[in-house]
Order: sequence, then structure tokens, then C-alpha cells
Amino acid sequence: SVPILLKEELWGLLIIHQCSHPRYWTNSEIELLQQLADQVGIALAKSQLVEALRESEERFRTMADSAPVLLWMSDIHEQCTFFNQSWLDFTGKTLEQELGDGWIAGIHPEDLQFAQDSYSNVRESRQDFQREYRLRRADGEYRWVLDKGTPRFLPDGSFAGYIGSVLDISDRRELEQLKDEFISVVSHELRTPLTSILGALDLLASGVLHSQPQQGQRMLKIAANNAERLVRLINDILDIERIESGKVTMTKQMCNVEQLIRGAVDVVQNMAQTAGINLSVSCLSARLWVDPDRIIQVLTNLLSNAIKFSPHGSTVELTAELINSQSPGIDHLQQITKNEPLTVLFQVRDQGRGIPADKIETIFGRFQQVDASDSRKKGGTGLGLAVCRSIVQHHEGQIWAQSTLGKGSTFYFTLPILQEEQMILIPESSAPLVLLCDDDPSVRTVVKAKLEQQGYQAMTVGSGEETVKQAAQQLPDAILLNLMMPGMNGWETLAALKEQVNTQDIPVIILSGLFPNARKATYPQVKDWIIKPPDEKLLLQALEQALTEQNRNIRVLIIEDDTDLAKVLIAVFERYGIEIYHAQTGREAIQLSQRLLPDLLVLDLVLPEYDGFAVVDWLRKHNRLYQVPLVVYTSQDLGNSERERLKLGQTLFLTKSRITPEEFEQRVINLLNRIIRHRKRAQP
Repeated sequence: SVPILLKEELWGLLIIHQCSHPRYWTNSEIELLQQLADQVGIALAKSQLVEALRESEERFRTMADSAPVLLWMSDIHEQCTFFNQSWLDFTGKTLEQELGDGWIAGIHPEDLQFAQDSYSNVRESRQDFQREYRLRRADGEYRWVLDKGTPRFLPDGSFAGYIGSVLDISDRRELEQLKDEFISVVSHELRTPLTSILGALDLLASGVLHSQPQQGQRMLKIAANNAERLVRLINDILDIERIESGKVTMTKQMCNVEQLIRGAVDVVQNMAQTAGINLSVSCLSARLWVDPDRIIQVLTNLLSNAIKFSPHGSTVELTAELINSQSPGIDHLQQITKNEPLTVLFQVRDQGRGIPADKIETIFGRFQQVDASDSRKKGGTGLGLAVCRSIVQHHEGQIWAQSTLGKGSTFYFTLPILQEEQMILIPESSAPLVLLCDDDPSVRTVVKAKLEQQGYQAMTVGSGEETVKQAAQQLPDAILLNLMMPGMNGWETLAALKEQVNTQDIPVIILSGLFPNARKATYPQVKDWIIKPPDEKLLLQALEQALTEQNRNIRVLIIEDDTDLAKVLIAVFERYGIEIYHAQTGREAIQLSQRLLPDLLVLDLVLPEYDGFAVVDWLRKHNRLYQVPLVVYTSQDLGNSERERLKLGQTLFLTKSRITPEEFEQRVINLLNRIIRHRKRAQP
């Protein structure tokens, strides 16, 4: 026997024997056998190499075919020798059709020369390359692809061709195009109001309008309007970011549909008048549990779009109605309302050019517009309807559109009506409560309407006895009192109010047809005297003054590192006679809170030396401040978990870019009035 060696390792033995009789093998015979064994080893080695190569090719083919990208391989003559299954599935061709240069037939004619030149240019330099061109898909559509190639080299270093991958990038290119258009639009929309703001302020700063106060006021108005426009645009852009990240937070409360509609109409009224558009509004008295600012944002957006695309002299209609699953006329409603017993349907209808059928489903997407030229002619960013859809969906509603070219469009959205079992969750209104006592029903009706129009809560009674009773139960913020009444007259009622501990500090304003006389000095508790019929301005001034005097013992701590903004906030509170303190850092806020024990905190979150979260964490551990009322006034958009971390007592969240100074003042002063009422009720 002689050994069979494979790579210098024993693989086996070659055994030869003579069966007839024993013999001795000569050296030449043994040498011949060894040569034969060596040949067997070589043959076995080749067999193993062939099998290994076959397995390697099989693994490569399996991996290549399972890859989600298109793969190819070429030789040194620019002829393709391999395509994976993904390539064949994409093109709908067979391997035989694509091999060599057959695949080139799938390149878009406009891109063919570029694709061929880009490969030829790098072939000699043996460099990596990438190219973008359109390749025909199996359904006949040309798709933009990114083709990346890497040179292949044999073990001896010689060039063997290229191996590459192809990725469908049509969606990416479309998105990039949309973003480019969006950036172009946004840059224009940002520059336009900025130009107006800077121009108006430069004129004012130069002093050339010093002798023209009306023109100066006009310039200020232009600057203010354009600043608001700029804020709205920035808010839309930020809304898109929140939509994509799922961080949209809604501050819901009970709202009347009519109030929402009136709020939106007030915003677009001037725009409609300027464009020569008539607004037709049909309101509905129903309660919803919604974020009023957001729903008004939806209505305003839909109305402004309708106005922009309506011809001069036409009418834009806004309606709201109660519907259910049996409501006729709109096919889309049956699916929407099948699980809701009652739903409010809002409709905004215009008489504009209409929307093409192929755009009706896409216009609610981000960066979408019916016509790209609209961004230049009409303004806008292609974001508004995407924001509307997100807001409506967060309120468990749906939004859609119907349109006929040349006749106009109607945008619909639904909101579920507030059910009775939800109404117990409605927080007490923070508006000041005024108790009106007058024996004349017509006076009660008129004055009550005026008060409610100005944001007050109004309760009316017809006698002095009822005034004393309701004042003790409701603890109003102010009382309007008639003098000449049957039964207990006004003076007797006033005396009874001042005798009771829990009503003696309620400010009383006389509302009478009598002129004041010497008897007024006998009752210094009377805050003012208004003659009937009341002048609305004087009445409101008297109420504001009475409520302001109530606030003189209220302490508010403003925690804000921006000194200019702090000065604005301080001026707001000083108008109401409130004691104001200011801290610029988190450390100062903690120190002042401990020393002052404020009745209300206005807190920014981004602060030096401890942020707003750290300040709240400290307040929660304080035995007298853990329930202090708090207004979080920040530029950040807070999620639910962050809001939970910041809650103390009565907590109000306001976003700097989303609320006007007037709205800030109204909501914070209303909160203070709530605090005062709560304090009065808590007194023994």
C-alpha cells in the first residue's frame, strides 16, 4: 500500500495485492504505485474544488436572489454576466434577455447616453462609480434608480469587471422635489412678511413719520399684521414636525359649535372683504369636547383656502349640522357615523375652480398643492390641509373633500358631539362671575348679553332677597345692584350683603336710574355708580376697576430669563394692580418662591441655573407651595408625560408662539379670578 495525500494530509491508502501466491514488490513497482496514488490525490483535490466552487456559486446566487436590491455583474468588455432575481422581477425580463448589453434597452432614451458614458469614463480608471437614470419597470413605468458599481479584481490583481447594485429612488426624488418646492415657497413666504416688518419699523425708527401720527400707526399695524402672519407660517412648519413625530398635544375643553364658528369667521372676515367674497354662515348650538384653538385653526384654514380660490363676488358657505348614520345626502357619512349616535358635520363650500379627481385624495398630504404655481399666486406652503387632517383625527373625527371642476369644492370634517357622561368632566369656567339684580326683566336680558359678550359669566336675579341668597351660595366676583325694587330695596340688600362675612368683601356697583346723592358717601363699600341705561364702556370700566382692587393682595412671580418678554408680562399684570416679582434663573425662582409664597407662578422652562422642571420638582416638595397655581408659558411643545411632570395646583399650559398677548392676558387673569373665588369659598 502507498499513501494518498491531499494537501500533505493523509486522505487514504492505495492497496494492491496479488492473490495467487505471495511475492515481493520491487522498488520500481512501488514508485509506480506512489505516482498513481499522487494522481488520485490530485483528482480528488480537483473534485473538491469543483464542489466547493459549485456550493459557493449556489450560496452567492441564493443570497443575491434574496437581496431586496437589484444586483448585476459585468466583465472587462462592459458585458453583463449576471443579474439577480430582484432585477429580473423588476424589469419583467428573462436572464437571457438581459445578459450582455440586453439590459440597456430598459434605460429611458433620454438617459441612455449618460448611463453609457458614465460607465465608460470609470472603466479605465477602475474607480467606484454611481449614476442615476430611469429604468423601465415590468409595468412599463420608468422609475428613477441609483446604480452603484465597484471594480472586481482576480487574485493575480487583474481587472475582472464591475459588480453593482441598483436601488429604486423614485419616491426619494419625488420627496426631494417636493421639499425643494417647499423650501422655495417657505423662503418666499418668510421674506415677504419680514420685508414688510423691517420696512415699516425702519420708517418709524428713522423719525420721518414723526409729524404723521396716523401714518405711523398704519406702519405699526402693518408690522404687527405681518408679524402675526410670520408666526402662523412658522407654526404650520412646526406642526408638521409634531405630526411626523406624534407629539401633537391637544388641550381640550367644552366648547360651543357656534363660538368656534364665530371665532374662525372673525379671523377671515377682513380677508373675505378684501377679496370681495361673501361669507354665509349657518351655526349650530351644540357642545364639543375639543381644543378650541386647534378647531378654529382648521376652520380658518379651510375658509382662507376657499376665499383664495373663489372668484370675486362669489359666496363661501360655512355650515354645521347634527348628523347620524341615517342622515341622507352624503355617502361618506354612513361609515363615519355608524358607531357615533350624533356627530357634528362641518362644511366649507366655495364656488372656485374645483379640484381634479386625481388630486382629491392627495391634497391632505404634506407639501401637497393642486397646482405648484398656487404657491406663488395664492401664497401658502402646502402644509395647511395636512395640519387640518392631523388635528381632526386627534379629535376622533374625519376630514375629506368633494369637488366638481369649474363649479367649486366642499370640504367636510366631523367631530363627535359631547355626550352627557362626559359633561361631568368639564372644568369650572374661569371667567369672572357677575351677579345682576334688577326687577326689570328687559334690563336683566340686555345687560346679561353685554356682559357675556365681553367674556363675563352673568347670573341674574329679580329681587333683593334672591340677591342675598345667591351671593352667599355663588360668591360672585362683583354685584350689579338696582336700588328701586319692590320688597327689599337696593340699600337694604347692600346692608344685608355687608353683614354676612362671606359676602361683605364682594364689590358692589350700583346700577340705577337714580343719580348719586349724598347717601352714596354713607356707603363707601359701593365701588361705582352707573346710570341706566348703562353706557357699555363705563360699565365695563367699573367692573374692571372693581376686580382690579380685589387683586391688590395677589402676588404673581414671573420666572423668565428674557428680560424684554418679562417687562411685557409685568406690564400686563400691573394694569390689574397685582404685586409682581421677577426671577431670571431657576435658583432665583426657588429663593423668591420660598420667601414670597406667591399666589401664581408664570414659568418658562428654559432657564439658567435649574430649568423649569427642576423648579417644579422643588415646589412639589415644599409644604406650602406644592399646590400653587401655575402658568407654564414656554416655546416648547409638551407631551402628556411632560405636562404631568409640571402640574402643581391649577395648571395652565400656554405656548408662546400660539397665543396672542391679548389671549394670554385674558386666560391668565381669568385663572386669577378663579383663584380669588376659590379663596373666598375656602374662608370660614
